[in-house]
Amino acid sequence: METKEPFDQEKELSHLMDQFHVTVPDFPAQKTPMDRVGDLLFSEAPNPLQSMSLTTSSITLIQTIPVAVAVVIPGLLLWLL
Repeated sequence: METKEPFDQEKELSHLMDQFHVTVPDFPAQKTPMDRVGDLLFSEAPNPLQSMSLTTSSITLIQTIPVAVAVVIPGLLLWLL
């Protein structure tokens, strides 16, 4: 199959394109082992909370449980001692 130049019909555009000479470097088609290790180490981790729907009541509960535990445990320790 012959390759056709897309600018054969456009003489002025072909002349302008011929003024530029671009060298395209060869890029490796396969990844190196270090690239594969880097992809493994720096890939995004799945978000475990994405499946849960966080509502305002659950966020409030998440914020108040540590405060309640911080108040109750010292109270229990004082009561026991």
